[in-house]
Amino acid sequence: KTTQLPFQLDPMDLIGLPTSSGDILIVDNPPDLLKPLCDLLITQGYKVRRVASVQLARQISVDEPPDLILIWAATVGELSFDANCRLLKQHHWNRPVTILGVGNEAAAVDSEPAFQHGLVDGMLRSLNPAEVIAQIETHLKLARLQHQIDEQKQTLHQAISDRRTAQTELQALKHDLEAKVQVRTTELNERNEQLLRLQAQLENTLMQNQRLNDLKSELISTISHEFRTPLSVISLSAKLLKHAGSREDGGDRYFQNISDSINRMQQMLDNAITLSQAKADTIPFEPRPLLLTEFCQ
Repeated sequence: KTTQLPFQLDPMDLIGLPTSSGDILIVDNPPDLLKPLCDLLITQGYKVRRVASVQLARQISVDEPPDLILIWAATVGELSFDANCRLLKQHHWNRPVTILGVGNEAAAVDSEPAFQHGLVDGMLRSLNPAEVIAQIETHLKLARLQHQIDEQKQTLHQAISDRRTAQTELQALKHDLEAKVQVRTTELNERNEQLLRLQAQLENTLMQNQRLNDLKSELISTISHEFRTPLSVISLSAKLLKHAGSREDGGDRYFQNISDSINRMQQMLDNAITLSQAKADTIPFEPRPLLLTEFCQ
């Protein structure tokens, strides 16, 4: 019975069937048993690859896995139908593959062990071409939808992974920034304390300098006062002696030297007081007209 050809095609059966697309792999063992089905699918525009064994199906599909696999639902040689399904399902496909069993009877294609090992659905040889195309199209659409879902899941998983990676990087950047801010804050606090100490030192130094300036001004004033009194006495005495004494032997010259020396001493005292007032910023500002030519002369 297994040598009878299923899907004996009548050209009239193909009228009105839509053309389609899809990559279908047919495991045709026993040989040529599924050739009419292969011809039907090629006529309808499908890409069909037909091989003679499950092992060959696994070899030729490494780089380009099919959308759908059709396999005869019977024991071939030493391998049962469910064993063939298991071999196909265990292959490392780079995308999900749908396996359909083709058989003469429902019991053959509805094998529970085959479903447990990867079979998705069965197809009877008694179906007409329209039913065959409809069933294959249904599974191709399901396979495409499943492929889209898998791609969306993969995209979603990748997006989730990227987001988690970004969150981890942001968290690491946050910790790094917080650590840098903490270090910078500590450095600024230390520098602020240093500036406060320097400010205190400067204020103390300014106070000491002010006290020194005050003492110096007071000392200069005291010295000036103490020197002016005897200088005035000396000047007055020299004038009295000059008017009362003899003018012989160059006496006027000596009195003039005394007067010049007193004037120089008083000028030095005046200059010291003026310099002290200038440093202490206590000289009053009293502008007045000046004849520049007389001042320069």
